[in-house]
Amino acid sequence: MKNQSFFDLLTIESDISMALYFMQQDIDDGRFTDAMASQFEYLYLFDKWESLLFKHSDEYFYLLNIAKGRK
Repeated sequence: MKNQSFFDLLTIESDISMALYFMQQDIDDGRFTDAMASQFEYLYLFDKWESLLFKHSDEYFYLLNIAKGRK
């Protein structure tokens, strides 16, 4: 599929949010080893997101502007 890596970018963005959420939950529950694992997952995902963003920045910011009501 032509736009698969763009869809991967959006999926990774969602996964980043979940990793941050789980990291905060682990910290709140005192599970610091699990929080570190979530932090490493976040860093890994952020690197993947950043590389895909570079490839699809025009499409990403176009979609972001539409979501904010701007064209």
